[in-house]
Order: sequence, then C-alpha cells, then structure tokens
Amino acid sequence: MYFTLRSVCHRWNEITLYWSTMDISELSMANMMVPRILGRLQNLISVRLATQNSRISLNNELLYTAIFQQTHLEYLDLSDARNAGPMLKACAQEGKKLPTLKILTMARCPITGDEFGYLGECFPNLTSLDLRNLATVDNPALEKLATSLPSLERLNLRCCNRITDDGLQHLAAHCPCLTDLNLRSCARVTNRGIAALTAKLPELRRLNLRLCDRVRPPVLQYMTGLTRLESFTLSHKSLNTVRTLTPAHLTHITAQAHLTSLALCHVTSDALHLICTSFPQLSKLVLKHSPLDDEAIQHLSRLHRLTTLELSGCRHVTDRAMHFLAEQEHSSLTQLKVPRCPLITCSGVHVVLANMQGHLERLVVTECGISEEELSVFQKRFPSVELTVAEHKESKHWNRHQNERGLVGVGPMALAARQGHHAYHHHRRVRP
Repeated sequence: MYFTLRSVCHRWNEITLYWSTMDISELSMANMMVPRILGRLQNLISVRLATQNSRISLNNELLYTAIFQQTHLEYLDLSDARNAGPMLKACAQEGKKLPTLKILTMARCPITGDEFGYLGECFPNLTSLDLRNLATVDNPALEKLATSLPSLERLNLRCCNRITDDGLQHLAAHCPCLTDLNLRSCARVTNRGIAALTAKLPELRRLNLRLCDRVRPPVLQYMTGLTRLESFTLSHKSLNTVRTLTPAHLTHITAQAHLTSLALCHVTSDALHLICTSFPQLSKLVLKHSPLDDEAIQHLSRLHRLTTLELSGCRHVTDRAMHFLAEQEHSSLTQLKVPRCPLITCSGVHVVLANMQGHLERLVVTECGISEEELSVFQKRFPSVELTVAEHKESKHWNRHQNERGLVGVGPMALAARQGHHAYHHHRRVRP
C-alpha cells in the first residue's frame, strides 16, 4: 500500500474540517492566509487570532467575514489585534452577529469609546468579556458596554484607570447577572463605587480589588450582602491609612460560607486566627507583607483544604514555620510561596521538600536566605517539585541589558507586562 502526495493532501483536507480549536497567535502568517483557513473550518468552537507578536490585522474584510461565518464559535481572543474597533462597527452596520459566542477577549485592543456599544449588537449572548489594559475604557464607554450586554457574567477591567465610581454604578445598574469582576489597578475607584456594586449585585462571587489605591478597609462592611462570595482580594496599597488589618476589619466578612480564596495584606496574628476559624473551607490564602511570626503560622492548622499558601514579604517568618507546615499530617498544599522572607534558609526549604514532595508541586523562594548551589542540590534531590528563584538585578545591569536588546525607553514594568514576569527580577524556573 502506498500514498501519493495528492491522496495525503486530500485526506488532510478532510481531517481539518473537524478541527474545533484554532490558535494562530504565535505564527508569522500573512493576513491573506487567515481568512482562507477560517473559511474552510466551519466547526470551530475556539479561535485565538492575535497577540503582541502577531502580524495579523483585522482591517481585512475577508477576515472578519470569515469569523462571523462560524456558526459554532463560543470563544474568541482578539488580544492586541489592530483595527478591532472598526471591525465591530462594520459588522454591526451590516447586521452580522455571532449569537453563539460566549467568551471574548480584547485585551489591549485599540478600541475607542464609541465602539464599545457595538459589542452587544455583534455578540448578543456574550457572558464573559476581558478588557484588561484598555486605556480607552472610561465611564461613558462602560455605560454603553453595560447597556448593550445585560447578560454579562464575567468582566475583567484590570488596569482600566479611567473608570470611576460613576462607571461602576452604571455597571451595577445594567448588568444584574455579573458574578466575576476584576478591578485590579483601577486607581480611581473608591469605597462609594464598591458600595454601589455590592448593593445591586448580591450574586457577585469573585471580586478583585488589588492595587485599588483609593479603596479603604471600611469597604469590608459592604461585603456582608455578598452571601455567595467565593474569592476576594484586597491589596495592601489600599491599606495605606492603617498599619495593620485587624479582626475589627474582618468581622464583616466572617459569615461568608462559600469563601474559598482570600488575599489580604498587613494581617495581624489575631486577624489570621479569625480567618482560620471563620473560613475552614479555604483552598487559597495569600498574606502579603503581614507582621506574622512563627506562632501565628500555627493557626493554619485549621485549614485542612488549603492547597495554595503565599506568605510574600512576611519578614518575621523563619524556618520554624516551614517545619510546622511540613509536619502537618493532613496537609494538601500543592503550592507554597514564601518570597522575600529572608529568615527562611536552606534548613526550612529542605524539610518542606523532604516531607511534602508527595503532593507539593511548586515552591517559590524568591529572595530568601538560600544560595544557588543549595537550590541546585534541591532540584537534583527533589525533581518532582518546581523551584522558582529570582536574582535581584541592579538598575545599571537592567539598563545595559535594555541597550543590548534595543529596548531603550521601554521601562521595566512595561517590558514585564510583555514578557509575563516580575519587572525587577529574572526568574529561574527549575523543572525536570
């Protein structure tokens, strides 16, 4: 039996007709090729078109025509795609719709405020929308978006810095089905906006307020009405008016029976005790820059379902706490992160790896008292655990590195956003 080139190509052509997922974000493909490929694949459920490294531009009429011909499409990623706004406007004017689309990602797309109103016309049944890092999202744009998408359930507005409390009021008034809201780094949002959200969105399950600088600790009093809250994040920068987060601040959320993920900063020992007694169902706990010592860490023994624990910047935590965590008989930790804990040394890391290697998958020891040689030894002895370590880079070394790469004028934070890792550290992930 033999195959000719024609028979192989014909068979391959038949197979591709049944593809359900398409990701060409990392391919250097000409614009003319994308519409042809999309035109042939009529059973696609998920399509990812563009990233920052892609050359694809949505100014090709054949391209968005091919997209709107998909009758089963449920997920579409247009991140960093150029001319996405004009595409939406043109399709809305022509009456084109994707009624099956449920999830849309438009991170960093250069879309203007007036073009947000076309989202509802093009994608009438959309339930999840990602608009992170969009500088054009302001209060009027958010009002148009909320009005046109009343069935929206999940919304990511991370780093949309032009949104204020008025925009959140529009969102709460027009999107009653909202259950997941990410407001990370929305610097103009205050307690008043969060109060409006929680009053009109009692079904809210996930709320991220990390790096919302104007949100103050009294915001916790508005969480009492969120009886289905599952995940809550409050950044330490929002606590710049108080030195610590005490039990008095946390009493408003102790009745949250469904809370499984909690991220706070500047938590005292008494507050941690209250957290552990009130939320034994927690699976993820993040405690950043908290004045906790080894005695306080023992409160975690109540959290038998905990799988992820982060103690970033808890500078009073020592090897004794690591020994305590490693000796827990019912521990189910899969991720342990202790970055910037200088009192944790080789001894603490060794006992964790030795006692928890059966279930621990990742250990982060950034800026701890551990040398590169010791980490290399750990990697050889415990290959099943991913070790993450970072070395601090001096500013002059960073600048020289930038010049060599031709990235002069690109700041550390901007470049980190492109590369997906911490701005001032070079991460070395050790994985067998």
